[in-house]
Amino acid sequence: AATLTQNPGAHESGVITPYAGIVYDLSREFSVYGSYTDIFIPNTVRDSGNNLLSPQRGKNYEIGLKGEHLGGKLNTGFAVFRTRESNVAVEDTSAGLLPDGSVPYRAVAGARSRGFELTASGELATGWQMLAGYTYHAKRDNDGALLNPTYPTRLLRVSTSYRLPGEWNRLTVGGSVSYQSGIYYDEYAGLGRASQGGLTLLGLMARYEFTPQLSASLNIENLGDKRYYSGLGGYNGYTYGPPRNVWLKLSYKL
Repeated sequence: AATLTQNPGAHESGVITPYAGIVYDLSREFSVYGSYTDIFIPNTVRDSGNNLLSPQRGKNYEIGLKGEHLGGKLNTGFAVFRTRESNVAVEDTSAGLLPDGSVPYRAVAGARSRGFELTASGELATGWQMLAGYTYHAKRDNDGALLNPTYPTRLLRVSTSYRLPGEWNRLTVGGSVSYQSGIYYDEYAGLGRASQGGLTLLGLMARYEFTPQLSASLNIENLGDKRYYSGLGGYNGYTYGPPRNVWLKLSYKL
């Protein structure tokens, strides 16, 4: 026999989300900026009573410093942000499943996010390119508990390449490193916690230009052949990330 379930709906109209920002040039190289915005995000999940959660609302503040160096070849940035939100949806592991078999959620009041970001991109010297960024972001409730533990609070990404000079100028070599802090997921119905510690992945690349039109690239990803999860959580969340892999690509420009 088939079971028919009906999920509740919701309607909002006339919602205004103001935004304001300002930029001030401190010098030819540096500028400072600030911004404010309201947050309004409709929730599509339901609580243990099968009622749709009220929309997520909040305020976000950000201040930052941007730099332009070496005649515009190198750009840097630093930003600090803070967010206050209500009706943030998190899984309600203390309740049973909903009539349609899905997991219920609960709304968290007073959630706060804090973080900062450092970035640098451009040409450090002739032929030497770099892209780097470091981010810290954590969303917590009023008791200090993380609300998004399946996302790392710290991320580091650095990639660089160097085109050799002189007779070897057709060859470009480079590498990358990425790091993320540990994550965890509390399984539904008290089945325990799945955790993954900090993860560092390395990569290498080389590119050779036979002609201005024809080039070949060799890439090695996950050089250390780390075994890791690309994400944690139910419903196919436990999938392994790609193991060490090597691929060669030929490119031709018309």
